[in-house]
Amino acid sequence: MAHFHNVIIGGVVFGVMAGFNYWFPKAFGFSLNERWGKAAFWCWLVGFYLAFMPLYVVGLMGMTRRMQHCDSLDWRPWLVVAALGAIVILAGIVCQVVQLVVSIRTREQLRVTSDPWNGRTLEWSTASPPPAWNFAVLPRVTAQDAYWYAKLKVEANSNQPAPSREYKPIEIPKNSAIGFINAFFAVVTGSR
Repeated sequence: MAHFHNVIIGGVVFGVMAGFNYWFPKAFGFSLNERWGKAAFWCWLVGFYLAFMPLYVVGLMGMTRRMQHCDSLDWRPWLVVAALGAIVILAGIVCQVVQLVVSIRTREQLRVTSDPWNGRTLEWSTASPPPAWNFAVLPRVTAQDAYWYAKLKVEANSNQPAPSREYKPIEIPKNSAIGFINAFFAVVTGSR
């Protein structure tokens, strides 16, 4: 039981939470509250190890995965520590909910317009949240991390005025229900 949860929480849940915090400013135009995010992180990390490491010990002591009652009194202290770890994880979940609520309430102070992470990839070169058309002029990509090198070039030439760009008309797709229809049928046909 400990190994399964160790892999799923450590590999999937932590990755989803990291992605949520990283991409939230791009999707919504404001960052998440950092103080509550750190509290959630530490509660999750400490609670994760506190909850699942004792389960390795009781597993080595002979405890099976699904039980109706505790056969050995030697297991009980380990299971109490695991239960305390689950409570700390619950505190981490509460911190994440509070983080989201506080961030929404203070979104004007947390507003971002472009790149809060000093990123290397092109999606951070557009406004946050991104406009429907993304780029008014398609960026010229000549190397990996093109946006990073463009930022370095701008910093090196900060005394010179930026060259003017020639804008060309672009075609913006019309609003359509095709995405919703595709998602609906993907769920309906994929669930069988």
